[in-house]
This record gives sequence, structure tokens and C-alpha cells, in this order.
Amino acid sequence: TTTTSLTGVSTVSTTSAATSTRSAPVIFPPIEGGSANWAFHLGLNCWEEHGAVSLPDANPLLGTYTVEECRQQCEMNPDCEAAVIATHVSTPTFPCFLRTSVVIAQCRSYADFDVWEIQRTPSTTSLSSSTTSTSVTSTGVSTVS
Repeated sequence: TTTTSLTGVSTVSTTSAATSTRSAPVIFPPIEGGSANWAFHLGLNCWEEHGAVSLPDANPLLGTYTVEECRQQCEMNPDCEAAVIATHVSTPTFPCFLRTSVVIAQCRSYADFDVWEIQRTPSTTSLSSSTTSTSVTSTGVSTVS
């Protein structure tokens, strides 16, 4: 087991006979204005036939994005399960890929990419409760819903 640091964030690497060395994800709180937590997978890439499916018009999105902007794009799309960021460019913004049908165990270690897996909280829906009253009278039984 080894520990590395990325911009002040510690990650733990583990090795087993069945899998290659892969860092455990680091959980981040929601981005400003967001509601979902994020699991950060350093040095991982998910794409077609390798743990994910590309969302339409998001392979990559047009333009470049900061990490936070890319995560915002993912959070705004209800079908998005992960934002993949190509970190190999040495600029403050990066190509941003949005993914769905993500299976992290099938993604590949890839030094120039990072995966930000969104952890959406299930939305709470308010269900109206119905009340049923039953009364017995001399003329019979009546039920009111």
C-alpha cells in the first residue's frame, strides 16, 4: 500500500493479485451550487467498451473546461455518470468528456486522464397520502377515500 498526494489530497493505492494497482477514489463534496458528491479517480479513463458509454455531443464537449466547469456540465445532464478530463494538456482548461453507463472496474488506468464520478442523491418525491375512513351505521358500511 502506498500513499501519494495530488494538490494536497491523499490517495491510497492497493495491489491485489486479481487487479492492477489502482488508487482508491477520493470523495469530494458538491461543487458550488451543486448537490452531488464526487468520487475522484486519478489516472483512470472510461470510454466505449472500457467501462462507459459516451454521451451524445460530449466526446469531448466543444471547447475546453476547468475541472469544476467540466463537473458542472456533467451535473447539469441527468444522464451523466462521470466527467472524464484529459489532463495531458498543460493549460488551465482541458478537454471534457461526459460518460454514462459507467462501470469503474472496467475502466483503464491511463496516466493522462482523470475520472470524476458523480454520486447523485436520489431526489425525494412527495407522495400524497390518502386517508380512508370506514364507518358502520345502521344502514350498512360506507368507505370514504
